[in-house]
Amino acid sequence: MSNKGRKKTPLSSDAPLYAHKMRDLLSYFGLSDQKLGDIMGLDSGGPVRAWANGDRELGLWAKKIIAHELDVPESWWDQEGIPIEAVIGKGLGKDEGTEDEGIPIVKTSLVPMIEGALRAGEHGYEFTVEDLTLHYAEQVPVPIEHIKKAGPHCLIRVEGDSMEPMYYDGDVVLVNLRQQNLETLVGKPVAAWVPDLGGGLIKILKGCYRQDQWILHSVNNRRPDIPVAKDQPHFRVFEIEALVYQPRKVAA
Repeated sequence: MSNKGRKKTPLSSDAPLYAHKMRDLLSYFGLSDQKLGDIMGLDSGGPVRAWANGDRELGLWAKKIIAHELDVPESWWDQEGIPIEAVIGKGLGKDEGTEDEGIPIVKTSLVPMIEGALRAGEHGYEFTVEDLTLHYAEQVPVPIEHIKKAGPHCLIRVEGDSMEPMYYDGDVVLVNLRQQNLETLVGKPVAAWVPDLGGGLIKILKGCYRQDQWILHSVNNRRPDIPVAKDQPHFRVFEIEALVYQPRKVAA
């Protein structure tokens, strides 16, 4: 494959190391800026181009996604003089499980647990895919059977009872951070950011008899549904792909 991205300007002598590394990575895999952006679940190849030109710092989140998708160790970005071909295929981006007598291998993928971001309830803080590391807590192995679609993922913890009995307080859900057409998410559980409410919500997205509104539906009929104007600035919705951890059942 060949890199069909926009022609990049030569790097200056004081360009950051990650810019040189990003160009090496694109060349090694034959990726364009847009293609790597697609792999990482970005809306465009703009961030990749900015990293490759040294115009935007390459954050922890980006390194973790590249480690997972392309098996490039996070540590490589800070190692001078180490060619990318020397570190590819070391298995540092994936956890394939272990095999013991009579115990099947459970293939897993490491997914960041996000604390203080989107939650079920009226608390939380806005985040974008690019600044995910502001709320990064730890990486948790998730069985790959739960990961149904491409795109960067995160785990968030449910708070409150508005989604019972679908989700209970303390449950952990897998969220796909790729932006999707909201029409395709109608009827599905979602993690939504509603600026006017000052926080994140876990609800079911529904259409509305009014053409200018969405409805965020609470499964628990003791909790109200929430109408949201379709032209609400910064209203963001992410699909919940799976319930991956139920501490109440483990405790029982």
